Amino acid sequence: MFRVQHLIVSADAERTLLRDSDLDPALKMHTLGNWGEQDDSGWRRNDRNLAQRGKVESVFSSTCGPKFLIVTDLVRNVTHVRLQAEP
Repeated sequence: MFRVQHLIVSADAERTLLRDSDLDPALKMHTLGNWGEQDDSGWRRNDRNLAQRGKVESVFSSTCGPKFLIVTDLVRNVTHVRLQAEP
């Protein structure tokens, strides 16, 4: 579907996700159009935005509990990863 070209991971997400090896499998699912724990409207929005080269957002749960977001801006080719609890 698309590739991650520039990856920016928040410090909190890095401490949480890299320790538990949660990031790599979630990134792979995200790039293949698996939006994780998004609700139905989130899946539809992402599918539409993917077709229009907009912004797509996935939600996953880490092994240790906290949910995290993967957000890709397909125009800028930038992907951000942060914990859902982060601002």
